[in-house]
Amino acid sequence: MVIYRVIFTQELIDLTDEASVRPISVFVNPPSSVDTAQSFTLIVKGATGTSPSTSRFRSNNKVLFPFNKQPCFSGAEGSSADIFNFFWAGSNWYGNLVQW
Repeated sequence: MVIYRVIFTQELIDLTDEASVRPISVFVNPPSSVDTAQSFTLIVKGATGTSPSTSRFRSNNKVLFPFNKQPCFSGAEGSSADIFNFFWAGSNWYGNLVQW
């Protein structure tokens, strides 16, 4: 399993040539200022999820999704992608699956 950290930067990280992108787990760092609302979009291609016992989205704070269920990755490649939106409010990250 590969673990990627999401950081707040304007630099785009392209992992297209990575040989081991399946399955992945995403660690979401807390924002630089917890007093302001912040958001980001995560676009994932070709990755599969972890086993049900392993969290796909982790953080030092909580990452909450609708119905308290973390979505999985589709494994889609090519022009298809999994798209997730995240926003910080209070002391938690809130995630939403946009496209699967």
